[in-house]
Amino acid sequence: MRRLLAMALASLLALSALLWVLLRPSTSPPAEQFDVAQALGDAPSQGFARATKTRAFRFPADHGPHPGYRNEWWYFTGNLTT
Repeated sequence: MRRLLAMALASLLALSALLWVLLRPSTSPPAEQFDVAQALGDAPSQGFARATKTRAFRFPADHGPHPGYRNEWWYFTGNLTT
């Protein structure tokens, strides 16, 4: 019985040590900060077309990328009824 208890305690101690090593917080600061403005492109938009008004879509040509624009953002908002 004592041998079983000793093995259980040793296993628990080993598991605790492993979890401590794997889950301990890092003491060093992150190597690089993430800049949202840079990721979204805060550079001047010279040389790119600007979406200033609604335009008519022409498929299938409008189904692909539009290289004249720096960013493309497509979304649809609607309601479904049954």
